[in-house]
Amino acid sequence: MIFDFSSVLQQWPLLLKGTLITLAMTLVSTVLGLILGIACGWARAHGSAWLRHLTGCYIELVRNTPYIVQLFLSTSACRRWACIYPPSPPAFCR
Repeated sequence: MIFDFSSVLQQWPLLLKGTLITLAMTLVSTVLGLILGIACGWARAHGSAWLRHLTGCYIELVRNTPYIVQLFLSTSACRRWACIYPPSPPAFCR
């Protein structure tokens, strides 16, 4: 069986652009997650009673929600508000 990757290799600029966008989004989400995690950890350990309860509710809500539901909600919010990148058609529609 012979695979022909010529059509894939013709689109390498788009693949490179997608890779760079993925790396940028990974970096941003890692930094924001680290900041949020440190802030919630500090609030749970040293905050006032209402702040401990608030962060506890947030943590339990995130931990007890299936990841697929979180992905659905976040992608729906990003599409609705177009907060990161403008919407684009799926690759198979081009």
